Amino acid sequence: MASRAYAAMAWTLSSLKTLSLLQLCLAVTFFLSGLCINLIQLILYVTINPFSDRLFKKINYYLHYVICSELLFLAEWWSGSDCRCHVDKDAMKYFGHEHALLIMNHTYEVDWLMGWIVADRCSVLGSAKVYVKDMLRYVPIIGWSWVFSSIIFLRRKWDDDKEHIDRQLAVLADYPDPVWLLIFCEGTRFTRAKHEASMEVARKKGLPELRNLLLPRTKGFTYSASRLRGKFAAVYNLTVCFDTENYAEPTLTNMVRGKKILGDMYIERIPMDEVPEDESEAAEFLHKLYRQKDKMLTSYHETGSFTQLSGARELTTVRLPRRFFSLLNTTAWAALVLTPLVRSLLALLLSGSTVQVVSGLLVVALLFFSMYKMIGLTKISRSSSYGQTSRKRE
Repeated sequence: MASRAYAAMAWTLSSLKTLSLLQLCLAVTFFLSGLCINLIQLILYVTINPFSDRLFKKINYYLHYVICSELLFLAEWWSGSDCRCHVDKDAMKYFGHEHALLIMNHTYEVDWLMGWIVADRCSVLGSAKVYVKDMLRYVPIIGWSWVFSSIIFLRRKWDDDKEHIDRQLAVLADYPDPVWLLIFCEGTRFTRAKHEASMEVARKKGLPELRNLLLPRTKGFTYSASRLRGKFAAVYNLTVCFDTENYAEPTLTNMVRGKKILGDMYIERIPMDEVPEDESEAAEFLHKLYRQKDKMLTSYHETGSFTQLSGARELTTVRLPRRFFSLLNTTAWAALVLTPLVRSLLALLLSGSTVQVVSGLLVVALLFFSMYKMIGLTKISRSSSYGQTSRKRE
């Protein structure tokens, strides 16, 4: 019996070596610490929120940040990934000090994580918000944390979403900390098939075709801008691309494998009062932004520069300094979570009991399955289709 247990343990150690023991440690730390934070959020939501919504938001700012910072650790410290910002230095004085509506192209698997990196370095990640699909509220840890954090979940049916958006935007406008609200106007991530469907819509509507982007869905942007006028100070127009000649492809899997990814982000600050109030004019304003984004992406792909072929203004290249909290937070949680867990697993594997050994192996397998399932949520194939709902939302 003991020899069987030792053989099983040897197989487990060999498997861990192949799959990377450190990857497993990261996954375990993220899942268990995240569930702890979710439980704390639930308790505080029940006990504090009914009496002081503002106090709950202040506390939850840090709780939500704890979860987000572990994903930042994966990007910044584990894989060494980074984001170069191209920005007007006069605009930088506003970053982190005002409510802003962010527009970013949704072209890559980790474009959102580049946005998180910039938000963290501007000290607003804990109050960074986003429009996301309603199904994500059921995803443990990050999805559950979003439920407590005023994230705007959409069902992709305008009649159902409009009232909910109204309520949530009113909440965000009164938030105690500066809010960055991100909207992916394309509605789904870029693929060749979706691009073909999108350009078919463009041709039918007599709109210019885009080479690198899907046609933006204007309803969410125009409605948000109209409701946030006078409450949010500016629109930040973010165009992101990745240096894949010198660094790894921008995927979460590559980050988990420790491969460095380098993003470039061109950031324009547009005062909210420069967005037209008329809905059709605001829609055209958005289309113009996306046509310019498309030219900038073409320029980047061909020359490595956003501006060389696009006519866009040359901006200062800045690397905002990394903050150490994500490193300290993840290290502290790893020590807290892994020490008792490793002891328990070793006790199971060395117990000599077939049932206990199998149980230990199942726990290890479950953790790896959960990690790769979470990674699978970022895959392009999992994102929504283009064309079926876009006509309703335009």
